[in-house]
Amino acid sequence: MVIQVCSFSIGIYLALKMIPKDVIENCRKKAMEEEKKEVPIEKKTTLVIIFIGSLV
Repeated sequence: MVIQVCSFSIGIYLALKMIPKDVIENCRKKAMEEEKKEVPIEKKTTLVIIFIGSLV
């Protein structure tokens, strides 16, 4: 089991090293922009449920 976990971790490490740095930086920038755009629907729904629950 330990050997499988180590080989899995090494495989992920090697796969990430094969991706060019500019591609990773571009993806991170896009992710940050998407994160800043708007509150996700799940958070909006949670706020509505809490608000309705507080009224009751």
